[in-house]
Amino acid sequence: ISLYRHYLESAPGDETASAQLAELYRWTGQSEKTADFLAVQSDRDPDNHQKALAAGNTFVEAGNIETGIAYLERASRLMPEDFTLHQRLATYYGWTGQTDKMIKALAYLEASGHIRESEKITLAQAYLDQKAAQKALHLLEPYQTHTPLPIQNGLMLANAYEGSGKPEAAIKIYNRLAKENADDPALLAKLGNHALWLQKTGEALSFFESALKKDPKHLTALKGSGQIYAWNNDPERAIERFKNRSLPVEI
Repeated sequence: ISLYRHYLESAPGDETASAQLAELYRWTGQSEKTADFLAVQSDRDPDNHQKALAAGNTFVEAGNIETGIAYLERASRLMPEDFTLHQRLATYYGWTGQTDKMIKALAYLEASGHIRESEKITLAQAYLDQKAAQKALHLLEPYQTHTPLPIQNGLMLANAYEGSGKPEAAIKIYNRLAKENADDPALLAKLGNHALWLQKTGEALSFFESALKKDPKHLTALKGSGQIYAWNNDPERAIERFKNRSLPVEI
């Protein structure tokens, strides 16, 4: 290593020697030095896609993701058609909390037709988090053709309908999920809470009762149904549900 470094001080343009020194760093477990060395090589030749990619990859491997992103972004600018790199950058943006950049990268992949299914869901959730329900609907509505409707996708789709001011469409999705997952009391109780949020007490009570048929001690369903009975002036049923829940409840 010492000999290579001394040689490269006088011949920095020797690509073969540079590559061999980088390999020596790797072989000796000096990943940070490898990354720093490759970064210098990329900075000397900033229009070289491969050098930027090598530096970025090595920084990521060394655990320095944010610095790696900077070099991977350079590589991406030089080779915009490298969609795999855009996918990796979107992942790294998510890991480092750079939500706006993640959305931009995923939107680029979606527009170019190279987005993966898992990335569609990630992008849709990001849009929902940013209250951009219409953009989320564009990604989620096609899943309605799936039978059965995937639970996560269905819940997100209903959320997007809610955010778009379409509560009836959301309830329709909740009813479908309840029908397709009639043996899942946890999901049924969750659907009951969603229906309550939309002030659809009839549907909510139906979901809660369906959950209790499968699990008579399900706490969420007991509380939710008891609350509805209390609102509907049916105190005996409400008290019975709250007793079964064995927890204090505000009425």
